[in-house]
Amino acid sequence: AEGAPPSRSKRTLVADLPGDWLDVFWSAAVTARTRHLDALAVLIVSGCRAQEVCHGCAVRVAADSSLEVGLAGAKVRAGCGQPWRLLRVAGDTAPARHLMQLAVEGGGTTRVKADCTPNALSMRVAAIASDRFGRRVSAHDFRHQRCADARNSSAGDMDFVARFMG
Repeated sequence: AEGAPPSRSKRTLVADLPGDWLDVFWSAAVTARTRHLDALAVLIVSGCRAQEVCHGCAVRVAADSSLEVGLAGAKVRAGCGQPWRLLRVAGDTAPARHLMQLAVEGGGTTRVKADCTPNALSMRVAAIASDRFGRRVSAHDFRHQRCADARNSSAGDMDFVARFMG
């Protein structure tokens, strides 16, 4: 409506970030040498919940050189959520290449687990991003970005997006 304040929904906030925000964030995380680098890579490539990477996930390189991330669902209840899902993502980004290298070093598969609480992981994301984007960025923002990417790559197939996001 005319004169209404602009929307501050998460979707709008992520859309307000620069187009290369994931690359900028990853570069800053690598420079910071954070002990959570592997978990941050999983968050970036998969859009999983911080709780899911804190419980641990399996990462491997698929035969077609894509990356597969196996996750146990965090918000599963009767008729809702997926107890487990396997995500296949392109291996063409720096975080994906980082995870692929870990998998190769681990004999083909590796386990990534954040050694902290989901809140601590999100606080680490905020600390890394604090001076770069002019607003707070949380671990959940990666999820919003991957959801938008999945929606765009699937021509708006919301059933696909819902399965991908768990």
